[in-house]
Amino acid sequence: MARKKRKTGMKLVMVVMALLVIYFSYTVFGQFKKISALESELATKEETLNQIQEENENLEKEIEDSDSLSFIERIARDEYGLVKPKEVIFIDRNKDKNSD
Repeated sequence: MARKKRKTGMKLVMVVMALLVIYFSYTVFGQFKKISALESELATKEETLNQIQEENENLEKEIEDSDSLSFIERIARDEYGLVKPKEVIFIDRNKDKNSD
């Protein structure tokens, strides 16, 4: 009778150990999946941060150059459509058709 209790006890211990191993494996796999997702999100955020920093540097340079005549001229031409005296601007109406 003592042997049956030992065998039953050993089987119970083995079943509990197997369940613990399965639970541990499931938990570790879930953690790896979360880590992978977080690393992907981090890479995306770093890329966005780099783009924003680059845009910030460009804006700071533009602020530094805002006192120059070339900057004022560019703004006058691009935003207000102004031209120099005796300057003629040609507009290609078929530009969209030619690019195809």
